[in-house]
Amino acid sequence: MNAKLVATAGLDQPREFPLRAWGSYLVGRSHRADIVIKHPSVSRRHCKLSCVPPGKWLVTDVGSSNGTFINSRPVSTEPLADGDSLRLGHVTLVFELMTEAGAPALIAVEPRDPGDSDVGDSRVTEMRDGEAEALSAAATRRVS
Repeated sequence: MNAKLVATAGLDQPREFPLRAWGSYLVGRSHRADIVIKHPSVSRRHCKLSCVPPGKWLVTDVGSSNGTFINSRPVSTEPLADGDSLRLGHVTLVFELMTEAGAPALIAVEPRDPGDSDVGDSRVTEMRDGEAEALSAAATRRVS
């Protein structure tokens, strides 16, 4: 699944970095990086983002000086979830999943089945294009 990184702190101007659901991206300060982040706290080769089947994204620190953090937690290799905050040095980026049409992925929260052994009260699932409209129409019919 396609995604993007949105710079929210640490850069002089807002930036978005599109991520296509193939291969991997080297992120760093070097002009040889796939995603170049010109900030002194970002290493020349800071981390690698990889899309692995079936549409999951991983971040791997590749020996950076200032570390790679997801939601303020240091990581070496970790999966990314929609809305995660990725910090590289003093630069903060938000990871956003995208639908094939380029819009942010919609997330549905479903009540937990009492028979499930999962912890928590709900289950989060990703919705594809068209599913949100169908769900909304079904809910409207039930309310009417």
